[in-house]
Amino acid sequence: MEGNLKKGLFFGGLVGFAWGLDTVLMGLVGSSTILKTSSSSTLVSAFLHDAFCFFWLVLVALFNRQLMDTFKLLKTKKGKATFLAALVGAPIGMSGYVIGIKYAAPAYASSLSVIYPGVGAILSYFILKEKLSKELLLE
Repeated sequence: MEGNLKKGLFFGGLVGFAWGLDTVLMGLVGSSTILKTSSSSTLVSAFLHDAFCFFWLVLVALFNRQLMDTFKLLKTKKGKATFLAALVGAPIGMSGYVIGIKYAAPAYASSLSVIYPGVGAILSYFILKEKLSKELLLE
């Protein structure tokens, strides 16, 4: 158990560092002169961010030999709903995040954005009638 705790803390810290670095880099990209000239700079920044994330996840799925399993999931009803939610929600969510970085600064935008899992859990309780428990929230 001790090894799993150390591994979990290491990866948790690594993800936190990566998320913070991502936020700072998104702020730098958004303030660059190239994107300031465009009226849709926020959407372009969000698209680039999500495109890099997509390619990274495809590489991880290929490395773990799980890419075909992903395509199999797209044939299910839940898979299609998840795909549609990601297609609609990702540009809206990331655009809002980039706007927050642009106008409020990276520290405030990232601090406020960390509440989205809690908001998602609460909405799933009301909309999807999911049952929430302390054990589920602490996993």
